[in-house]
Amino acid sequence: MLNLVKNKSMTFRTLINKKEIEVSDSPIDYASKIALIGSCFVENIGKQLAYYKWDILSNPNGVLFSPIAIEKALDDINSQKEYTVSDLVLHEELWHSLHHHSDFSETDKEQVLKKINSRIQEAGVFIKKATHMFITLGTAWVYQYLKNGEIVANC
Repeated sequence: MLNLVKNKSMTFRTLINKKEIEVSDSPIDYASKIALIGSCFVENIGKQLAYYKWDILSNPNGVLFSPIAIEKALDDINSQKEYTVSDLVLHEELWHSLHHHSDFSETDKEQVLKKINSRIQEAGVFIKKATHMFITLGTAWVYQYLKNGEIVANC
């Protein structure tokens, strides 16, 4: 059981009684294949794991905060969705996907599609073999694209 510390000073952590932590039936080791998806926390953890040569897939759609955006990304990976030009929007001379971080945005729509579709294929192969998955959520805010009401990955 977690014990939240309550006192007059602010506590920015949760104290955990180490005796209450159970050993996992599937511990992570260097043979593990770890998929990470979600907020910037996952991005930072992924960079650390990659630095130490863990076998990881980190944020195949880029940083995502909303649970709905993460669900959409996982659905696309599972179904091996192939994005087309009709899935993109042109804004301020850049092509964007409503379901990917702006890291995927480019002036050339074919480059955007190539990055997105290759990442979906790569993620699909990896996730099928993954032994562990980490999902972190960053916000409860959800944004809609006003032109069609579609829920988007990020603001």
